[in-house]
Amino acid sequence: MMAQVQTTLTLNASSDFDDSRQVDVTATIKSVKTAGTIDLISGGGGIPTLTGGAVDVKMYATSQNNFEAQIPVQSLPDNSFSFNIPRTGGQADLAWVQGASRVLQNGTNALFGPYDYTANTAPVPVVFNFTGPTFSTNDAVSVWVHLSTDAPATYEKTNLQVTTNDGGATWSYTGDLNYPATGTLSFYACYPYDAAYADPTAIGFSVPMANPLQRGAAPTVAASSDPVAIPLQSIESGLAQVDLQVTFNGSSDYDETRANEVVATIQNVQTSATLDLTDGSITATGSTGPLSMDVVTEAADFSVLLPVQELPGSNAAFTIVVPRKTPLDDTHAWIEGPASAEQLSAGANNNYGPYDYDLNAVPIP
Repeated sequence: MMAQVQTTLTLNASSDFDDSRQVDVTATIKSVKTAGTIDLISGGGGIPTLTGGAVDVKMYATSQNNFEAQIPVQSLPDNSFSFNIPRTGGQADLAWVQGASRVLQNGTNALFGPYDYTANTAPVPVVFNFTGPTFSTNDAVSVWVHLSTDAPATYEKTNLQVTTNDGGATWSYTGDLNYPATGTLSFYACYPYDAAYADPTAIGFSVPMANPLQRGAAPTVAASSDPVAIPLQSIESGLAQVDLQVTFNGSSDYDETRANEVVATIQNVQTSATLDLTDGSITATGSTGPLSMDVVTEAADFSVLLPVQELPGSNAAFTIVVPRKTPLDDTHAWIEGPASAEQLSAGANNNYGPYDYDLNAVPIP
């Protein structure tokens, strides 16, 4: 009079099944009759006469992805089973229908399946959310996209221009960029956008920078309808800050009334460098030359940012131009610095001085 119905589901790893929600996988037998009568007097072999309307019967999970239910003997049509499949990428759960028609037999186990879920529905597009700088209309970010199953230094997108038209609230790009069926995506970003960029491991720049580059990364991102959050940070923390302090001996020929004419230059340094967006490292490149230092405190403190490198020695790393008193009324190029070459440190204040100017070349009447 009753039949044991069993079914098995397999979930293909390449599908859009969300394995973090395994508990939400369920099975239902659709449109079956669960009530009936048996005529014990006239016989009929104990086969019930089914009555009432058809209903859906939830099956019990006997183990992971294995389900069963007991129902009265009857005929099951095609597509009698509905499996609830939780899906990735913010997609709604899917009612996946399967099953072949069969007449159930009394007292038997009716086995259906296994049914292999391999569906991979509409691709999930990548949505960006950049933070950090104060963005304006038509600002853009350069983005490189690496797929985890690709070879190193191979990119799905190279210098993709991602633009905001509302100050960073939303971002858009031209063309398609979707999450893969398998694997994850890694994103490497540089702000502001520059069409000349090609290699994300060698973004060229030079100091001083009026607007420092901003770098951001989001590695190994799985498919999701949520925006990819990429905080952008200034690369200045990867540079070396060189601070110079000078003092002037009261008996020297320094003309303190012309303090605004005191300038400092750092000598024989590399001012060009490359930035690796994948790890944030900065490498000094190119030839050496002089670089003017910023005035922090007039005639006292000077500062400059440099790519990490070795500062020249021989007491000649800095040239300070000193205005001199009457009757000289000229300037003197004062040379100072460490005796030996020194390696600068990134993200730190590399302090030099105080160096005291005591030259007195004013004639004594």
